[in-house]
Amino acid sequence: MNKLKKQLLILSLALNSTLVGCGVSKEPTGTGITAEIDRVDDFGNTEETYDPTPASIPSTYYNKDINETTTIGDLNSLHSLEILPSDSSSIFWLSNCKNLRSIDIDLSKCSYDEWNQICYDLEKIDFSGFEKLETAYIYTYLDGSANTFNEENFGFLRRIPNLKNITIITNWIDSSFIETFNNLEELQIYSSCANLNIDYSKLPNLKRLDLSGYEPYTLAMDLTNSDLETLDNNGVEVVFRDNNTRSKLLEINNKLDLMIDDIDIKSDDTDIEKLRKISIYITDNLEYDKDTAMAIGDGEDVGGDYFYQDGFLYGALEEKSQVCGNYSALLHALGKRVGLEVYDVSSINHAWNFVKLNDDYYVVDLTYIDYDKSAIELLKNNQIDNLAYYLKTLDQEKETDLNHLTVDVPEEVIKKNKVYEKKYKTIINNEN
Repeated sequence: MNKLKKQLLILSLALNSTLVGCGVSKEPTGTGITAEIDRVDDFGNTEETYDPTPASIPSTYYNKDINETTTIGDLNSLHSLEILPSDSSSIFWLSNCKNLRSIDIDLSKCSYDEWNQICYDLEKIDFSGFEKLETAYIYTYLDGSANTFNEENFGFLRRIPNLKNITIITNWIDSSFIETFNNLEELQIYSSCANLNIDYSKLPNLKRLDLSGYEPYTLAMDLTNSDLETLDNNGVEVVFRDNNTRSKLLEINNKLDLMIDDIDIKSDDTDIEKLRKISIYITDNLEYDKDTAMAIGDGEDVGGDYFYQDGFLYGALEEKSQVCGNYSALLHALGKRVGLEVYDVSSINHAWNFVKLNDDYYVVDLTYIDYDKSAIELLKNNQIDNLAYYLKTLDQEKETDLNHLTVDVPEEVIKKNKVYEKKYKTIINNEN
């Protein structure tokens, strides 16, 4: 699957988007910090006694506005702040910026270890006094790193008392973490992975949801008609890519719902049985395009992008033959509709799924199974223990398996599985 195209899309969206609610441009303005400094309030009054003490900000945060002469008083006068560190130098000076209205944290220039250190330091800052801060822009999409917008990394945001607007550009999103922001009014999401399995009923104050970075055949993987109904009933304005996206999304969702009816999931089916039934349906109804897939794997330009027109589900629903990304997208979409937690992941030349069952992650590669007809019979006969790449834990994978070597996974996967952590470090070292 064309991973580079996905990354360029996300990056393009990031560079051209505007921070929700505060008018801060995402155009590059240098390195370090871009700041709007104002030592008086909106009525022309001094907000508090100006402190001339040097702020001692590390040079990685310098630009034309912030340098070695910046004082604590200058920091206390900031209304908006853009942070673009290139290393993990101390960020504790941020505790002096209590008059911020908006903050933009861009960690894309950091390595994975630097990224983790900055998040760790942010957790130590007391944000309870940042009462004027209402808008946060979080950009954590790192090329060659797996990172997650979750409690562990960005729990400090929940301690900002009046935070109402969040824009997120990241690899992975922990939906349960987003659901804890009960006061959230505006949410804008760009993610390289379509893990948007959010229970919108848990965001009672949400007024605006911006999903304009997503194509309809990708949105349908997680945004069901039931979700749209919940958003409509709550009066939420949903922003799509264009005027046709909503109607197309409804059409795609109807197709997926009919598929679920055909699969005939029973109320007493276990999650493993639900997964097996869906897997049989997919392998029975999709036809693996071996020639195109092999050409793409060999680096040939064979126009394989048409399988992903308007999103990852396109080939699975509209084409006569499919490639790996279509298989993983359809398993993700159908699994979502029966309560399974399914992630679609990809390496440079392949795509497959992780399924979370009983608090552990399992590999499911339906492309591999559909490629081997004997594997399909094992699946239908419920002999799943004899299947490769089906409900196998990550520590059962071969370390030499390059097709399933990727950093495009939830951070929890890396930290929880020692073998996968070793594989992850291997690819990180190769890329760096």
